[in-house]
Amino acid sequence: MQAIFSLIEAYPINRAEFSINNVLHLCSLEPFKLDLEDFFQPLPLLGGTPMNPSEVFTCLWSHLEENCGTTAHISVHTHPCSREEFLTRFRSLLAEELQGENSLHVAIFLPPGKHLLMKVAFKDDRAVMRLATDDIFLLAHINSYFKTWS
Repeated sequence: MQAIFSLIEAYPINRAEFSINNVLHLCSLEPFKLDLEDFFQPLPLLGGTPMNPSEVFTCLWSHLEENCGTTAHISVHTHPCSREEFLTRFRSLLAEELQGENSLHVAIFLPPGKHLLMKVAFKDDRAVMRLATDDIFLLAHINSYFKTWS
């Protein structure tokens, strides 16, 4: 059985619908809260993929940049945040750490098929983030998410 959750819901999810042997079943759910970061997953790379996470990040970033304004969107955010704090929150999603440039590349997969890529540079305990996504609504959610850090 596969469950698909959507990030963009205007109402609380209070029931589940599923079918078994072509019979529709409904059940009530106890209220529960999901935060944006509950959906964060690393990029799904299949075993034997000839590209490493850094190369996949670069390829996805280029694709999103080429389609900016149509199927992709790019935004810039600044946030008071040290490199260490950022790494604590996003280490498992790190695609590449650029030591000489004091910057990071972070790739987030949000099921069932959305991506949020971040190029992050640090200066004076501030993070400057270029965000690229294939879902414009994620920009509002990620902005709210960063506001919770303060």
